[in-house]
Amino acid sequence: MAAETTPEILATAPFGAGSVGLGLHPLTHLPARDQVATILAQARAAETAGFDGVTVSEHHAGFPSYLPQPLLVANWILADTTRLWSGPGPLLLSLRNPALVAEEIAWTAARFPGRVGIAVAPGYVATDFEAVGETKEQVKQFHPKIDRLVQALSADGPLAADPAVSRWAATPGPVMVAANSKASIEHTAAIGAGVVFPGGQDPDRHGRLAALYRDLGGKGAGGLREGRYADHGAADADRFGRGAHRVSVGLGGPVGHRRHQHPVACTRCRTGADRGTDRDRGRGDTSAPACGPALSLDAAPRYRPRPA
Repeated sequence: MAAETTPEILATAPFGAGSVGLGLHPLTHLPARDQVATILAQARAAETAGFDGVTVSEHHAGFPSYLPQPLLVANWILADTTRLWSGPGPLLLSLRNPALVAEEIAWTAARFPGRVGIAVAPGYVATDFEAVGETKEQVKQFHPKIDRLVQALSADGPLAADPAVSRWAATPGPVMVAANSKASIEHTAAIGAGVVFPGGQDPDRHGRLAALYRDLGGKGAGGLREGRYADHGAADADRFGRGAHRVSVGLGGPVGHRRHQHPVACTRCRTGADRGTDRDRGRGDTSAPACGPALSLDAAPRYRPRPA
């Protein structure tokens, strides 16, 4: 059997310190095949622009600007690019069997070594649960399901005989948890998972939660998802599609002790022409704050945090 080969070493690992990922959102007014083509074009443009990775988030039943199977989409993206890392950011674990998720992420990583990570979240939109025949009571199972996911990916877990899971256990990728409370941080640190914080909130609060995570012995990756959107217009529409995209920054050490000032901002956003967050869009609220640090395809590498 030939020795396993690995791709060119990435400048930054999935969700790694200093990595800058772009959250992709489909243009859901398009037919399904066109949505697929457009999100792949977005990923290729992000790679060309210098982003380190791209993530795909999850909602169901035609929820605007989201797709229902983010890990599946990440596979398309990884196959269609050469350097980017990708993965769900996040996947709604409350809706899924953790052992099946473990198999899917491990086999994805076997196909694309060094380019795969996963972030999971409990979910909050009632229609997501209704769409799969569940209720929001399933959110209460989020922490137990994280435990099962981490155990399923371990060398002594129930899937240890699976060769892809065995490979993941030997060279694991990041498993990130959307954590935004003291209880969630305590649980995440205890199981050795990484933590990802939502954007658009008080960075000092995130700093305190990150400090707690480190004090509790948390050694996983840390990340900040910029929670506001940049809705770019015609200048980039031909390359990237007119739509909204998140920016996430992988952060080493305690996260959020100071505000992360990024030098790139869209002129439209800076002048207040943007409409704000997805929830604001859903309400038709055009008075919402303009986006925060925004994306610029031509200047994307300047997003990279500079060494202290």
